[in-house]
Amino acid sequence: MYQTTIGILSASHTGSVNDLYTSINNLRPSVINDFTYAIDNPKQQVQHHLAKINYNYYFDETASLAAQYAFQFNKRLEFDVRRGDFKNVAALDLELSSHNLSVDFKKAYHDWQLKSGLSAGFQNNFASPATGIRPLIPNYEKLDAGVYSVASVDLSDGLVLDAGLRYDFSSVNAAKFYLKSRWEERGYDTLFPEFEVKEEGNQILAKPSFTFHNFSASVGFKKTFAANLEWYTNLSLAIRNPNPSEFFSDGLHHSTGVIELGDLSLKKEESLKLSSTVQKSWQDFSLSINPFVHTVKNYIFLRPIGAETTIRGAFPVWEYQQTQALLGGVDVQTNWTLSPQWQHRLTMAYIKGNDLDNNEALIDIPPFHFTNTIEWRKKEWNQLVLELKSEVVFRQSQFPNNNFEVNLIDANNNSQPAILDISTPPPGYHLLHFYSEMQLQWFS
Repeated sequence: MYQTTIGILSASHTGSVNDLYTSINNLRPSVINDFTYAIDNPKQQVQHHLAKINYNYYFDETASLAAQYAFQFNKRLEFDVRRGDFKNVAALDLELSSHNLSVDFKKAYHDWQLKSGLSAGFQNNFASPATGIRPLIPNYEKLDAGVYSVASVDLSDGLVLDAGLRYDFSSVNAAKFYLKSRWEERGYDTLFPEFEVKEEGNQILAKPSFTFHNFSASVGFKKTFAANLEWYTNLSLAIRNPNPSEFFSDGLHHSTGVIELGDLSLKKEESLKLSSTVQKSWQDFSLSINPFVHTVKNYIFLRPIGAETTIRGAFPVWEYQQTQALLGGVDVQTNWTLSPQWQHRLTMAYIKGNDLDNNEALIDIPPFHFTNTIEWRKKEWNQLVLELKSEVVFRQSQFPNNNFEVNLIDANNNSQPAILDISTPPPGYHLLHFYSEMQLQWFS
């Protein structure tokens, strides 16, 4: 079991568009309280419960069967600053139950190996109506099933070829109340009339239902050269369905302070990725370089499109959209054993993403960053480990312009247009981490 309470920045919940504009443009939050360990509203409470059971059977030295069942229960509460009878009632109350079953079979022959299996999963999400607010994520049930097979063969000394194929079935069934104005604004009344169940006042009860059949494949090779040099290359075709958040989100996400809008018209992502890795090892030093290029049809992302004023305040509105995307980058890792006690590790990552439909950079792409870690070990001192890590994250220089115009009210109660800069990334930063570990034996 895992349980935690997380505070939400009070300044992210604003009362008006003027407050929202001021909060984004000021260098200091609009709400600064004295330090305390107490966490008041707005806040988030999360619980995770996990149970697993495994079974392994070995037919002989070359064949085995593994099965696993896992159950997970997640409860998520998000508390807003509310008044009266709802002061201590969560504004979002979700319970997600997940069941997953997997069975894998492995068989090794003289010069090739086979791994095949199947998987199944079922999810049930319950959004409590006791909040008194239409939930961000509705009630839904999600069923997944898949079957796969992966084979690898030694073609020659030092050359291994592998290939895999997978089929997945997925279905999602939800029940959700939409504001009639939102339902018609997004064109759902003409696109999905079959989802409509009934009207209640200014709301429409809809029961969206989606079914997907997907095939994925991969092929690659590994070449081992002399002098501890290895080269891996892989080409993969993958399909990803829109998840329930991307389909059904419709309301304030308290932990992020934005209104999120899903889209029932989203199509599944289709991606093709080419990745190559070169690894070289010396006596005390190793180097790994992994360049990759990734093209995605119907890439799903969140884009800010404006601001909306509700009875709970003014918030930016982010909408799930799709585009043709091209991503490329490189990961670098080194490991240097300086002595039996001292070790140094370096990691670097760079990725560039382009929105090809709009000829601009993709939003939310991580900037260039690298880490340096120095580690000291002393086995004689109860396996003592001391580690110091430096993490440097640069400012993202490539980003789309999603700024939009808002109307501010001046001192004379007149409306004045202004551009809300919601696009400019924050400055880079440098973090230092220290970690220590020691093993103590309490009982002989």
